[in-house]
Amino acid sequence: MLDNSLSDGVLYKLRREDAPDGGIALMGRLLFPFWDAVRDVFAEAWDLPPKKSRLTHGIGILSLGNIMDHIGVPNIPESNLRSYYRGRLSPLVPVCAWIKGSWALSDGREIPWNDLQNTKQDVCLLTNHLQNLFERLQSP
Repeated sequence: MLDNSLSDGVLYKLRREDAPDGGIALMGRLLFPFWDAVRDVFAEAWDLPPKKSRLTHGIGILSLGNIMDHIGVPNIPESNLRSYYRGRLSPLVPVCAWIKGSWALSDGREIPWNDLQNTKQDVCLLTNHLQNLFERLQSP
């Protein structure tokens, strides 16, 4: 997730060649509130090991990292970031099958929560699905 974001995501935009730490402090100010918000919003799934939760599995981390990249760097005070991210992620709660149920894909397929694996194909499938849902659920 970090490699993806550092190569062409939001963390890439925060890199600072002129800063002694290369922008790592800036990146942390975005990363920690985002993943704290993920933990808040998906608390039950966050507390489970990868065998029992696709959120803590590689596929969930990669897919939500893409959502973080999609959101970008919000123009709000740092102290409000966690709350901001909770608000942006909360609409996804009823449509995510991190620990039970099935993922209802837009093409009509239903994929049991634990059938998704950390393969390139499944990561791409879930990432695209979550991004489409995220965009649809953010629209007024």
